[in-house]
Amino acid sequence: MRYIGIILSLLLIPLFSFSPPTQSIQYVWAHSGLSIRSAPNKNAKRIGVANYGDAITVQTNGQSPTSMTIEEFQGFFIESQWVKVYWRGQAGYMFGGYLGQWKPIVKCVSEKACQNTQSLENYFKDTFSLKYEDHVTHTPDSPIDYEVKESLWVYDNGIEVRHTSPWEIGNSRSDIKIPKSVMSREEVYLLLYTAVRNSQLWEGGKRPAVGQEMQKEGTFSITADTMSSLYATVKTTHTHYIISGIYVSC
Repeated sequence: MRYIGIILSLLLIPLFSFSPPTQSIQYVWAHSGLSIRSAPNKNAKRIGVANYGDAITVQTNGQSPTSMTIEEFQGFFIESQWVKVYWRGQAGYMFGGYLGQWKPIVKCVSEKACQNTQSLENYFKDTFSLKYEDHVTHTPDSPIDYEVKESLWVYDNGIEVRHTSPWEIGNSRSDIKIPKSVMSREEVYLLLYTAVRNSQLWEGGKRPAVGQEMQKEGTFSITADTMSSLYATVKTTHTHYIISGIYVSC
């Protein structure tokens, strides 16, 4: 009986000691691309650089205990662990702060290459499942006033997008609610940064003169000095990110 017990114990050890790797597909949100390195630190050998929007296979139970913090702008930090990844037949590590679970918004490479970029509204339509939409047009009482169009899109995951045009003379406005369970704060920031950048390049700018600013209670804003004076403000609640600002699209 003693030998039978030993044999059973040896057979059971692998069942409890081995955890098979699990994987997920994530996407590069870093504008200049994201390095893959031989070890989980920024000084390790660089194996390659994945481009913005590239799909990366991430070993979800392969996070390194090593973390890194990057200050995007004063008061706004991106902190994440290094994750084990597989990309183009190579294994290595990437900083997880610039990897997102959703494909990023299509970006402008230059002023002449903006034709295929997305507005924020189209990004949500292309990425998530639409639950319902509603459109209302308000006819002005005075002939000198503008006709106002209000649109609402609600998605299955709880995202709500409201668009008013014109909000005031020559401008439109978008108000967006994103549940924290759908996007991280880093994804929200990088999404808006790209949308503002797209709009500025469309108007002939070279790079967003981004007036990124952290405000009280976790609020931050992104602005670009263009003809449209583009801006977006993000407020954080317990359950949502609330985005408001003049319409930013390409």
